[in-house]
Amino acid sequence: MKNKYAILAIGMALFVAAAAGCAKKASYNYYSPMGAGFSVELPPDIKTMTPEVQSIMTPVGPRTMSMYSAESKNVALYVSEFRLNLPDGAMLDVKKALEGGLVKVTGNGKVLKKEEITVDGNPGFSARIQTQSENGEVFIQLVQVIAGSTQFQLQAQAKAEKKLDTPEVKRFIESLKITAPKPEAPAAAPAEKPAEKSPAKPAPVK
Repeated sequence: MKNKYAILAIGMALFVAAAAGCAKKASYNYYSPMGAGFSVELPPDIKTMTPEVQSIMTPVGPRTMSMYSAESKNVALYVSEFRLNLPDGAMLDVKKALEGGLVKVTGNGKVLKKEEITVDGNPGFSARIQTQSENGEVFIQLVQVIAGSTQFQLQAQAKAEKKLDTPEVKRFIESLKITAPKPEAPAAAPAEKPAEKSPAKPAPVK
């Protein structure tokens, strides 16, 4: 009997230990660099991203782009942000700007699928791309959003397309939040007060 109870006790101990191990899941890491206008959630094995600044050419001239990169399980992760700083009086064609970003990332490749999305009320899209890089064929999951006159872009790149469908990559791609304050609408000009009428003068008494 003692052996029977000992076996049961060991079995229960192993079950409890396994349950405790399953309950303890690795947590994702919140990332929002100081001064940037976004936040994302990084896979558990990534604590931070490497920042760099690049000069790029945009439809409104050269601009400075802030880019953040990291790698997780043979998947390269990128976030970029740049402000268009439009000339005074210029209006941003959001649709044209989004399409331009897609064409630039796709290069000589092709768009496998695409859908329009919104992030915190800002327009954008999510697309799966197959293209060529210096190291051969690459698959890209791309999210691009325009908030005000700032363009945000998330990319996950891998040589094997199935690596873009892991829970970690999906959560990273879907975690984008715009933290920059939305531009205020121009204040309406105060309404002019109607001119006050002078009181009518009494008619002279005859």
